[in-house]
Amino acid sequence: MRSLRVLELLDKRKAGPDRSRIVVRFSMALVIPGLMVAPMLITLGTAKAQTSCRTPSSLAPIDILRSANALRQGDRVWTVAFVLNTSKHLQICDQDYYCPGNPDRYFFKPLISSNISDVTAGGSGPFDECRDVFSIVTVSGGSNSFTVGFKIKYQENVVPGGGTNPKSKTISLTYPGSVPVGGSMDFTDPSVTIQEFPDDGS
Repeated sequence: MRSLRVLELLDKRKAGPDRSRIVVRFSMALVIPGLMVAPMLITLGTAKAQTSCRTPSSLAPIDILRSANALRQGDRVWTVAFVLNTSKHLQICDQDYYCPGNPDRYFFKPLISSNISDVTAGGSGPFDECRDVFSIVTVSGGSNSFTVGFKIKYQENVVPGGGTNPKSKTISLTYPGSVPVGGSMDFTDPSVTIQEFPDDGS
């Protein structure tokens, strides 16, 4: 007569901002009367791409955002506040049950940004996790423009109580340096250059 004991340990580790690695270990001990075989450790590593539950949006930025207003607070100091078009979409920033480890929010993308030396992401609503306000310090001020690149993660064509539909969109907005200190400009202004980028899997 022999018995088999199996212990399972689930260890979730971060493998980047939006990816995780699931490592499952099985510890087996084979027990034979009068003889104890040393436990064996079997590790199964599987990288789970967290984009599998969230697909890129085909909508234009103007159909996703209601506003992306840049306020010039100083020569090199700006605040960009994003507002989702909540008549069609929503964000569930304080939970991730719809896409584990990959919640709704705004993410700064430095590789598609320019003339930016520092960014602090914060929140304007009840859930700061949305990070929908970027406080920006540019490298140079004056009449020099700056480009802020970001990825928005949200629920597309979903209203409260209407289920979930996780989507993402990568966008850059270039604001001109002609905005005076104390003035502001929304991304709908013709002076703002809007660009869309392919999804990078983040």
